[in-house]
Amino acid sequence: MKAFINFIFLVLFFSIFSVIKVEAAEAESYFYTAPENIFQRRGLEDRINFWKGIFTKYGEKQDVFHYRDYPWIVYSVVDYEKKSQILEDFQLRDFRKKNNQAEIKKIRKALTRLAEGKKPSNELESRIERLFSKFSTPRKYYKLALEDGQIRYQTGIRERFMDGIRRSGRYLYIIEDELAKSGVPVELSRLPLVESSFNYEAYSSVGAAGIWQFMRSTGKIYNMTINNQIDERRDPIESTQAAARYLKNSYNNLGVWSVAITSYNHGLAGMQRAVKDTGSKNMATIINQYNGKTFGFASKNFYTEFIAALEVEKNYKHYFPELEKEAPWYVDKIKLNSSYTFKQLVSTSEMSQDQFLWYNRAIMSPVIKGRAKVPAGYVLKVPEGKGKIVVAKLKIGGNMLSEKTTVVAKAKTKNNNVIVAKAKRSKNTKLASNKSVSKKKGSNMIAYKVRRGDTVASIAKKFSMSKKEVIAYNNIKNPSKLRAGQTLKVSKENV
Repeated sequence: MKAFINFIFLVLFFSIFSVIKVEAAEAESYFYTAPENIFQRRGLEDRINFWKGIFTKYGEKQDVFHYRDYPWIVYSVVDYEKKSQILEDFQLRDFRKKNNQAEIKKIRKALTRLAEGKKPSNELESRIERLFSKFSTPRKYYKLALEDGQIRYQTGIRERFMDGIRRSGRYLYIIEDELAKSGVPVELSRLPLVESSFNYEAYSSVGAAGIWQFMRSTGKIYNMTINNQIDERRDPIESTQAAARYLKNSYNNLGVWSVAITSYNHGLAGMQRAVKDTGSKNMATIINQYNGKTFGFASKNFYTEFIAALEVEKNYKHYFPELEKEAPWYVDKIKLNSSYTFKQLVSTSEMSQDQFLWYNRAIMSPVIKGRAKVPAGYVLKVPEGKGKIVVAKLKIGGNMLSEKTTVVAKAKTKNNNVIVAKAKRSKNTKLASNKSVSKKKGSNMIAYKVRRGDTVASIAKKFSMSKKEVIAYNNIKNPSKLRAGQTLKVSKENV
């Protein structure tokens, strides 16, 4: 009898254990990872995980102190959330700068003691010793970690990354479609998360523009129109076509997607030199061995940032359960066979000027202000269903190309049927950028002249507005650079 009971116990135990194993296996298979046959992960896992933490765990109020050459070695994390609640922006910026310098000195002191062969005397030194124990000769790496610039801090971008994923829904499926047509892996549609966080108005300090961050010279090489009338770098569809041409050309020259993707940051010629100097197309080898003068932290980490961004976005509900993407924008594309004034096209489209510009970001200020026309050859974008109406109103002849582009968000059901997710449309389309900004009538706004020491936060507090409202109503591109004497629109409701 006892033997029988033991037998039943063992059967139940292994049955439960096997169910747990199956459930665990199903959970793992659900979690997306970049396919190794296309995108190298081997030898790069630690870097990828570091960037996943920066994208999902740490926000704009946290600074992560780490070893530059081995960024996954994190010394400490300093959180400024509480300080941000009591300090003005400029005060927090100064405090943060001084405190970060002190943190670097503290880490340097700990590394110096360990390099001298001393035993850990505090929690920081014990942590560093554990982290460096993975190296075969820790003392050698303590000394290397003390070299100039090797102690670095990275501010978290959780909030910005979430905004990027949210915005990506608008054009992601168009981008996937354009890349697929060009023979580029659709996964590269997530590259703008690294380049611009899908900020459609993004401009870099060196003049790169749009979600793909093209420089003017590179954009022209890849057949983009860039002048004082039209700047296609700002157009998500046209710039995607150019990005696809660039990436395909880089892949044809380099033969490996990891290296081709890195060329998007470091340049095709730069990566050709890296391959030649190292004799390898293995990205981990290139990162560890290539010492090109301009192959710095950004270039070394660009590819692993992309893989981290791809995998986080693909699993975004795991990281950000409450996050919802914007609905995809369905458009009709119309190629103009002659030039038109901006007012003509806005009137014909039956949209407000702001809505029209959301669909046609490439149109530049001289055109908007009436000093130039929208030129022939420009591909006009209007909401799906308006294309035929616009063509009829403009009385365009037979040479007119009216091309309808419908983008579908696809999801497989258990029966492998395809569900088509359609964007909701209404006559009063709400602009995505204003979702979190309450509407105030123009009569409720007054002018306010910025004073010395004012910040967006202090002005918002003074007039009982949110920071986002102040920024949105005044089209502020850099909130940290207000000028004394600058005039802003603010609410008069609480004056």
